[in-house]
Amino acid sequence: MKLSNKSLDVLLHDWADWVHRGGNSGGFQSVLHKMMVTGGVTSSGGGGYSAEIHTIEADIESALLSLVRQKPEELNLMRVNVLRYEFGAKTLGWPSDATQCDKAHRIGISLRTYKRHIKYCKEYLFTHLQLKHKGTRHET
Repeated sequence: MKLSNKSLDVLLHDWADWVHRGGNSGGFQSVLHKMMVTGGVTSSGGGGYSAEIHTIEADIESALLSLVRQKPEELNLMRVNVLRYEFGAKTLGWPSDATQCDKAHRIGISLRTYKRHIKYCKEYLFTHLQLKHKGTRHET
């Protein structure tokens, strides 16, 4: 899969839509949210079988979860949340046309730090997705 900044942005918008549709998280906001709420339990416990759905959006969610687990965890959680805010996967009640400056102010960080967090996550995802999907093709 050949990624560019533009195609990564398209994938991130698709990922945010996927999150709002429930993704594979069983009604939680994200897989990360489910793990935080359930203390790491990710199975439904119902005994039924559900085929695992493999999508690029699930790969993005998985990569972000992996990033949050890396040290410094609190900083990486903030970075991931900023990415979620930026692409609309998570909101704090602001209007859909809120600017980056509005969002940064609302969460109490500078615009420069907000942009730096987005850049960090996008670089992480770019590398992760390139490695994971080496030799595959994804149409955007």
